[in-house]
Amino acid sequence: MKKIIILIVKGILIGLSVLIPGLSGGTTAILLNVYQKIIDSVADFFKNTKQHSQTLFTIGFGSLIGIYLGTIPISYIL
Repeated sequence: MKKIIILIVKGILIGLSVLIPGLSGGTTAILLNVYQKIIDSVADFFKNTKQHSQTLFTIGFGSLIGIYLGTIPISYIL
């Protein structure tokens, strides 16, 4: 459970970084040490579908939360 929460938080940070000009989600994924995990999950997806889909879903869900939480203040400011 702790591992899933950490991946969600890292996904949130990746989602927030997508909104910042000049900083990409891939760069943030490398800095947070999840880039290789994402690449491995995509490359070997059909070998262990359950584990890899859980990893991708958790990071993706966190990214969507980060994008949503990041757009609220930006919309308010604009």
